[in-house]
Amino acid sequence: MRFVAGKVAEVTLKTRYGNVKGVLNDVGKDHVFLLVHGFQANKITKQFDAVEHMMLGNGISTLRIDLFGHGDDRKNFESLTVTKAIESVRESVSFLSATGFKQIGILGSSFGGLVSFFTAAGNTHVSLLILKSPVLFDQGGLILKFKNIDKTQWQKKGTAEWGDAHGIHSLNFQFYKDANTYDATEIKNRVTAPLLIVHGGKDSIVPVQQSKGLLGMKNLRLEIIDSADHKLNDAEMSQFVEKCRQFIVKEWNIGRSKPEQVK
Repeated sequence: MRFVAGKVAEVTLKTRYGNVKGVLNDVGKDHVFLLVHGFQANKITKQFDAVEHMMLGNGISTLRIDLFGHGDDRKNFESLTVTKAIESVRESVSFLSATGFKQIGILGSSFGGLVSFFTAAGNTHVSLLILKSPVLFDQGGLILKFKNIDKTQWQKKGTAEWGDAHGIHSLNFQFYKDANTYDATEIKNRVTAPLLIVHGGKDSIVPVQQSKGLLGMKNLRLEIIDSADHKLNDAEMSQFVEKCRQFIVKEWNIGRSKPEQVK
């Protein structure tokens, strides 16, 4: 069960590509983190439970959202693009600002890291950015590799299909073309908020070299968990949460104590 500390409300945000569904856990308007899931995940992903518990315990509100084509919007997955996912996050940041939150941070995981980075670029509302094992470029190529898709056939047919435990999934070739226009290393100077990246040294999905491509950014703190793959085990997740806590405490000067463990 997720730790709930504040007033919890479901929210629906309108964007030019449709609605974004989210869950806001409000423990105060001073600080809030937007939690952005990865490819084919959703807002209730368990990977955010421990870090959300830490945030709430330190007086930081949270907003979990479903990116375009995910979760409550999964019927539109076939027409997903990076551009549409970025719009989901941008509108969520605008909502938090308009709602009265003073300091807004974003935590993005994997594919969510890519859309979070581009959302933060030039966005004065975002004062803190944390990325977990982020895709920073070549999102289209990663899809080709790990969904075992033939690019020529994908382009010819217009859609690609693959199956998993949740069923058959289709994705338009426009995703690949759109994704190739996004390379975080080309705009890294536009992200001025303090940035923490935590990446597994043995990540077999998104190579750690992607995060190393941002080295040289003055506001970057890169933490590598040597033993970790893309998915963190319990011990590695505890390390991730603690690295996030220390980073937030330092940059926002809040919450000096560790939260109690969830039982």
